[in-house]
Amino acid sequence: MREEEKFSRYKVEQLAIVKEANLLVSLSNAVVSTHDLQTYELQETLVKTKGATAFAITSNIVKDPFTGVPSIVSRLAVAVKRRVILWSWHDSELNPETSEFTLVTGVKTLTWATGTKLVAGLTSSYVLVEVETSNVTDIVGPGSIGGAPGQDGGRFGGVGVSTISYMGLGGAAPKPLATQLGEGELLLAKDINTHFTDTEGESLGRRQIPWAVAPEAVGYSYPYLLALQATKGTLEVRNPETLTLLQTISLPHANQIYISQPNISLAHAGKGFLVISERCIWRMGALQYDSQIDALVDHGRLDEAISLLGMLEDALLKDKEGRLREIKMLKAQWLFDL
Repeated sequence: MREEEKFSRYKVEQLAIVKEANLLVSLSNAVVSTHDLQTYELQETLVKTKGATAFAITSNIVKDPFTGVPSIVSRLAVAVKRRVILWSWHDSELNPETSEFTLVTGVKTLTWATGTKLVAGLTSSYVLVEVETSNVTDIVGPGSIGGAPGQDGGRFGGVGVSTISYMGLGGAAPKPLATQLGEGELLLAKDINTHFTDTEGESLGRRQIPWAVAPEAVGYSYPYLLALQATKGTLEVRNPETLTLLQTISLPHANQIYISQPNISLAHAGKGFLVISERCIWRMGALQYDSQIDALVDHGRLDEAISLLGMLEDALLKDKEGRLREIKMLKAQWLFDL
């Protein structure tokens, strides 16, 4: 462990890494800065970002359209009031030119949906932006997500069931949160409303997560959906397909989740993540996937075990097909015995 006492004169609101460029990016005092990843020495304060509220980073393998040679393209998007400013790196080389676009209202949060598509959480809605063309698409969802309530199924799956929002009942309005899930899927979360979409911003028609209070942060650590409930001081771990709450972990005063972005294969993901409070950092790790399956079966949660097996890549398990067949037979026997 290493402590850097003079990293910033002000509270650090956000940190992320551009690994290929050997950079640590920070948001502090409403300005984004870059630091050497090894020494933490300040390299540059990005003057254009004065007044910044959030940033997001993505790294992806992209083939040159003419030569077919792959390279890693990293992008940094910074929200400054209504504007979003973009920087990019090709492998470790910074593109000297920046680009930007302006949205209809102030940008509260940013989340990359793909290597070129960005979800911007606004004051009362979400939009999807194709950064290479600046094309903006409104995302319509239930309740506080944006658009007409009842557009999708209600919180508990019934068509036409009204959605609920606690906004306006006192306290600060919850942030418009978003996270990537499995390939091609996103989760938007505002207040206690949730909305599952594809990377085009179209609804996947799934029911909402039955949260009683708005989460402070959401994330995805393969293959699980994470939600930080700051008011309870807990981290919730859910199956993103069934939405079942699988585990609740006590983490007092935690308010941020940091998950390294997998940019090659999901087989490299799920290796752990960080949960952060003002005074503590918890490093979270997962048990072997075969052990997780065994635990679900031992507790009689056969449907959850089958769902988890379906989400995991074959290479991550000793005998995926055999285990799936075995558990389905156990379920058939259980149903026969009813």
